Amino acid sequence: MPEVKNFVKIIFSFTVACFLECSTSDSIANGSSSETVIGRIANLDGTPACSTIVTIFPDTYNPVTDRELDVVHSDTTDRNGHYLLNITGNYSGYTIVARKITGKTRALITEIRTSGVNDTVIVEDGILRNTGSIAVDIPKSLYKHDGYVYIPGTAMLAFVKDSSSGTVLDSVPAGIIPRIVYASESAMMPMVSRYDVDVISSDTSFVIHPQWQYAKSLYLNTTSAGASVESDIYNFPVLVRLNNKNFDFSLAEADGADIRFSKSDNTFLPFEIERWDTENEQAEIWIAMDTVSGNSDYQNITLLWGNSGIADESVNSVVFDTATGFQGVWHLAEKGNSTVCDATQNCYNGTPYSMADSSSVPGIIGKAMDFDGKSDFITMHNTAHSKLDFQENGYYAVSLWAYADSVDSSWHGIASKGHHQYYLQYKCFDDTAASWEFVEFQDQTGWKYSEHRTPQTPKEKEWVFLTGVRDGDRQYLYVNGELVKDDALVNPKEMKRNTDCDFSIGCHLKHDLLPDLEGLNYFDGRIDEVRVMNFVPDNDWVKLCYMNQKENDALIEWK
Repeated sequence: MPEVKNFVKIIFSFTVACFLECSTSDSIANGSSSETVIGRIANLDGTPACSTIVTIFPDTYNPVTDRELDVVHSDTTDRNGHYLLNITGNYSGYTIVARKITGKTRALITEIRTSGVNDTVIVEDGILRNTGSIAVDIPKSLYKHDGYVYIPGTAMLAFVKDSSSGTVLDSVPAGIIPRIVYASESAMMPMVSRYDVDVISSDTSFVIHPQWQYAKSLYLNTTSAGASVESDIYNFPVLVRLNNKNFDFSLAEADGADIRFSKSDNTFLPFEIERWDTENEQAEIWIAMDTVSGNSDYQNITLLWGNSGIADESVNSVVFDTATGFQGVWHLAEKGNSTVCDATQNCYNGTPYSMADSSSVPGIIGKAMDFDGKSDFITMHNTAHSKLDFQENGYYAVSLWAYADSVDSSWHGIASKGHHQYYLQYKCFDDTAASWEFVEFQDQTGWKYSEHRTPQTPKEKEWVFLTGVRDGDRQYLYVNGELVKDDALVNPKEMKRNTDCDFSIGCHLKHDLLPDLEGLNYFDGRIDEVRVMNFVPDNDWVKLCYMNQKENDALIEWK
């Protein structure tokens, strides 16, 4: 083993000697080196990039305030693309910028660490690529006459000319730029920083709202490879799920108060945080989109975070606006024995009965409510004669997610305005077939029901997205975003239509001899995201809800 170690030392010494022989570092000429950094620069095709200027900077270097410091050292690569740099000073890290003047290509190597004890450091290969640009939008409130934007650890900077525009950093190496800083010669500290800016060759990257330190783009994919929706969708709440795979919760405020979403025109979008769980690194957020473009994969939203001390702007009633048709929305994300909040400004909040903390369980979207099928239910008081009270042959829709724990030979109300107005339910006459149903009761006519039967074995323990729609004298039922019934059968009964019941989740609120003596028809299973709307959604609108909300979201793509 000693022989092997000695052989490695000999090879390493020979390599360093070759670098010394072939390099022309200005640090060597000064004779003031304390540590040595060696490496190689290559072209994009892998060939050696000879005659390339390689410059090393301390990673805290500011090209305005540090320009007089003797801490910047350069070398020119040899015919094999090798360089050698002797560095001085006591810095924790360094950045290398390589530039090929003839081809106008550059490379950036960051996070170079040295020990500070006359060591030799071999860094990863730098690959020359065509450069890009970074356009930084400076808010007027932050404008300084001596302000400038720079990349720490490099000589790249641009001064901000006036308060009506931002500035552009040109000839920036392609790749992830760790940090962009806006500073002022008259200020002690940088005014704003943006981390991890992605620069693409021969393109311009935009830094908007630089008060936020971090930004990430998400795209809405409605092509056949995504949500597969052809038409434009209007006034749509887009669900965004955050987790430890797509978001670093440690860089945001503990309650998500600094979260913002921006459109491509730099305007902020209204949003609601349904859940923000820093400990378990989970969040569900609803964004109000005025338009989701159909058959598109280029519509993008910028997620911003990292702005401590800013006020929380999560507002549910703007996302689920009554003016756009949302009359009752219950996420069911509360503790099982707590008031269930309506996300609309109607505030049709619900009271749980016979429920406990344990009734709050994992849902399809964050948390959901678990009902025991015996006595659990939620009542929205004072909704009997409210905006949830639609006329016979009206124009409205009811949607929700349901997860049946068991199937028996009975009826089970999931969300209801009473036996004799409208509701969604789950029923099973025997042990061979179960049905999801949307029902409207009509005066002196009886129950008009649109049902969809599951396969031979009744489906249990599976999340299903249901949407019932009444479009005047037409009735529709959607299951998992697909239209499964566009007509209604009649279960006749000559009696008056009754609209006196409050809206409820988990059962009906009044007994009835039909369809059976159980009357209240408690639901056994989980329920999530119940909505009542006073408009008629089309096929694509319903499909997009399902494709966005299902466990494997097909709408959102992170880039």
